Amino acid sequence: MIESPVDSTVFIDVIALAHQHHVLSVLPAVFYICCREFDLSEILDGLQRPDGSCVTMPSEDIKTCISAREKLIKQQAEATFVWMHTTDTLNFYPFCNNPKQCTSTRKELLFRTFLPGPTMIALDRWCTGWEIGMCIKCSTAAKASHELGRQKIWDDLPSTFGLPEWTELLES
Repeated sequence: MIESPVDSTVFIDVIALAHQHHVLSVLPAVFYICCREFDLSEILDGLQRPDGSCVTMPSEDIKTCISAREKLIKQQAEATFVWMHTTDTLNFYPFCNNPKQCTSTRKELLFRTFLPGPTMIALDRWCTGWEIGMCIKCSTAAKASHELGRQKIWDDLPSTFGLPEWTELLES
């Protein structure tokens, strides 16, 4: 659940308003927020408002979120966080000063970040704490890879949710 002064049910309301007023350009970002912040039971069953009422997404949006959430978890491993688990260290980190230490650091970070279960953080910004234990050359390469991955996932976000591309969405 999102920790915010804003009632998290507002995101479900924004999705409904976007559909109602045909402002589809906000849907990729709001769907992403729902996938990131709500667990599966909240997506399926809805959320309780402060007044005690329950708000749910239409079944089509529920299907969209659940399907996209799985895609995003896979995409983040292949794009945003590939730097954590790549086995091609000779090509990915060719100038590493301490391959054993840097590989160990990335592996430990991978376990801390994604275990015991997958965390959906495909668009999260680089965390400077991730650099601790890696040489400067590896941390620079990892950060660049991370940013490229985030950009790729952002660019592909509409199609992940079954929507038209950004250019078409922004024209509507």
